[in-house]
Amino acid sequence: MTTKNIAFILIFFILSSCSKNIYVNINPNTSHNNTIVLKPSRSTEKTYITVNGNLIVDKKFVKSVNLNNVPNGTYEIEYKVDNSFLKENLNEKIIIDVNGNELTTKLISVPPYSVGYWFYQGLISAAIVSLPLLTY
Repeated sequence: MTTKNIAFILIFFILSSCSKNIYVNINPNTSHNNTIVLKPSRSTEKTYITVNGNLIVDKKFVKSVNLNNVPNGTYEIEYKVDNSFLKENLNEKIIIDVNGNELTTKLISVPPYSVGYWFYQGLISAAIVSLPLLTY
């Protein structure tokens, strides 16, 4: 394999990344069996999540978030995404009442990508496709 092909493969892997399912224990006491699941409509980059003002997720690429061992009560959850490629800012505030041993799932609607995102993707794709052509 030539150095140019290796460089092409490395550029491909550097530009791609994977979102994660994040699991957070809210309370170390495992007797609380409540779980809150936050599920965005698609993965979100640079995601910040706070629960009652406490930062739980800091600048992560999120596929879903499971908040485990949640005691009974009312929780204010803020789901914020710092991504300029979205058409609109995503700053969702959710109030959740948790009572008893239950699983609560909240779907987060993610706005579509802006025109700038598609322009950027087109430039990157053109550069990746043209790189092997320029090396011969």
